[in-house]
Amino acid sequence: SEVFYDSKVTDLSFGDREIDYDDRAACQGVLDEFTSLYARRLRQRLAAMATFRSPEAQRGATLVAWSHIVLLVAASLLGYAVEAWLLFYVPVWLGRFWLSVVFGWLPHHPHVEVGRYRDTRVFTFFASTFLIRGHDYHLLHHLFPRVPHYRLRSVWREIGPHLAAQGARIEGKAARELGIAPQ
Repeated sequence: SEVFYDSKVTDLSFGDREIDYDDRAACQGVLDEFTSLYARRLRQRLAAMATFRSPEAQRGATLVAWSHIVLLVAASLLGYAVEAWLLFYVPVWLGRFWLSVVFGWLPHHPHVEVGRYRDTRVFTFFASTFLIRGHDYHLLHHLFPRVPHYRLRSVWREIGPHLAAQGARIEGKAARELGIAPQ
């Protein structure tokens, strides 16, 4: 009924343009125009990531994502939304972030060189072994992947000067102990 229809309330305009919300193409145009750059890039990135994964890995990732969604929705419907988010979901993502930083970004930063001694580094600082679990000697992990992380420091003591002579990236306390400038 036209009695309840008021175009000033139900129709939006963008500049001089009126949008007909009964026209699917017009609505899609508005959606495309105002979809954030982040959302568009996220879709592109997810599509690109799918090309790097095997079908089994894609199915596994999909299963994990849907299980998280189901768990969060079910917990919310049952009245446990705060607990699910604060005790499960937020800690999971904080943990994933920390692991990504420690295992991916930090040992390889700044990601500008490739080479046996240059694509990762040795960098130590106060309590680094405790905080990042042996990734302060990550170059040694690349050179000797079968050596457990808790033995990397002793390997470093034996071959640190040799690695410095080879032009390895050595930074922080490790560089100071060898008496060299960070590389």
